[in-house]
Amino acid sequence: MFHKFHKIRTAVMAIALLAGMAPAAFAGAQLDNKSLTDVLVAKGILTRDEVKVIKHNNEGKFKFGGTFFIDASHKVSRNTGSGWPVLKQGDQQQSSGAHLTRAYLTARYYINDTWKVRVTTDVHQENALTGKKSNIFLKYAYIQGDLLPAASLRLGVIHTPWIDYEEGLWEHRYISTVLIDGLGIESSADAGLGVVGKVLGGLVHYQFGAFNGGGYTNITASKAVDFSGRIGVDPIKGLTVDFQYRDGYRGQKTFSGGTQKQPVSRQNFYQGMVTYGHADDWRVAAGYVFDKDKAFSFAGATKGSKKAVRNKAWDIWGRANLMETSAGKLAVFGRYDHAKINPYNDLGALINSDETSNRYLIGFELKPAKGLALSLVYDYKKTKNRIGGAGATSASVAAGQDIKNYSIGLYSLLAF
Repeated sequence: MFHKFHKIRTAVMAIALLAGMAPAAFAGAQLDNKSLTDVLVAKGILTRDEVKVIKHNNEGKFKFGGTFFIDASHKVSRNTGSGWPVLKQGDQQQSSGAHLTRAYLTARYYINDTWKVRVTTDVHQENALTGKKSNIFLKYAYIQGDLLPAASLRLGVIHTPWIDYEEGLWEHRYISTVLIDGLGIESSADAGLGVVGKVLGGLVHYQFGAFNGGGYTNITASKAVDFSGRIGVDPIKGLTVDFQYRDGYRGQKTFSGGTQKQPVSRQNFYQGMVTYGHADDWRVAAGYVFDKDKAFSFAGATKGSKKAVRNKAWDIWGRANLMETSAGKLAVFGRYDHAKINPYNDLGALINSDETSNRYLIGFELKPAKGLALSLVYDYKKTKNRIGGAGATSASVAAGQDIKNYSIGLYSLLAF
C-alpha cells in the first residue's frame, strides 16, 4: 500500500510542477523545476530519484520571451569648428519623438538536460532603407551542449565573447552600447563555434570562439576564420578582472575570379576591464581598448606596403541603487567614453589624421517591476576632426570639422 501511495504522490507532484502549480505551503517560491524541487527535497516531500523522474518527464520544454527598447527623446547634432565650409558652419539637425530602437524576440527549446536551442530575432530602425525603415536580422541561432561542468559548446550564430558579458555588468544596454560595440570594433554576435564556462569554482570564467568575422548581419563564410576570446578572474567577492584578444580579417579575406582578393585590413585587438561592486546594489568599472590593424591595398599588398594603425579608447562607468520608493527602486548611472580613431578608406589606405571623441552620459532610473525600467537620460558627445566620407575611396579627416551631439529623453526597457 505504501509503495502504491508513493507512486501516486510522485505522479501528482510531477503534474503539479509541469502545470506551474505548487502547494500553498510553498507560496512565494520561484516556480521553476530547479528551485522548487530543491525546496521539496529539503522538506523531505520528494527524493532525489523522484526529482530525476520529474526532470525526465519535463524534457523538451519550450520558452518564449521578448525585450524591447523604447524611448521618447529630443536629439540635436550641430557642426562646430572653423574647418567647416562657410555655408555649413553652425548647421544643425534636430529630431523629436518616440523610437523603437530594438525589439528582440527569443525562443528557447530545452531538448534535455544537456542540449538546448536558442533563436533570437532583432528588429530595429535602419534609415538607409527605402520605403519601410524597419529591418529584421537573425541575432542568435545556435545549439548548445553542456558537455562538461566547466564547458558548454555553442554552434551557429552565437554570442561573441565580450559585448554580451559587459552588458550584463553595465545593465543599461537599452540606453547605451558598451565601448567596443559603439566603436564597431566587434559585433555582438557572429557565425561560428565557441565554448564558454567556469573553472576553479567560478574563480576563472572564459569564452572562446572561431568566427566567420562579418558579424550577425553578414554571416557569410570567407577564406579566413577569426579568433576571439575572453578570460576573466574574480579574485575576491565583487571584483572582476577581464581580458580579451581578437585576431582576424572580419570576413574580408575572399576569392574573386579564381584569385585571392586582398582584405582591407587584418585586426589585432586587445582590451581589459576591471569592475568592482556589491551584489546588484552598485558597480563601478574602467576599461581600455587597443586596436592595432594592418591595412592592405587592393592593387597588391607586399610586406613592405602594409601600414599599421593604432586605435585607442577607454571608458569609465558606474551605477548605484539610491532608495526604494512606493513607485519602485530608484537608481543613478553614468559613463564617460574617450576614443582616438585613425581609420581606412575602402581601398585599405590609411587616413593620415585622428578623429577623437568624448562622450558623457548620466541618467536616473526607476524600476517599478521585474522586467520593466524607465530612465531619464542626458547624453552628450563631441567629435573633433570628423571623418568625411567614411568607408569611401575619398574618405579623409577634415581638421576643425567638429560635431556636437546631445540628447535628452525618457528611455524604457521591457523584458518578459
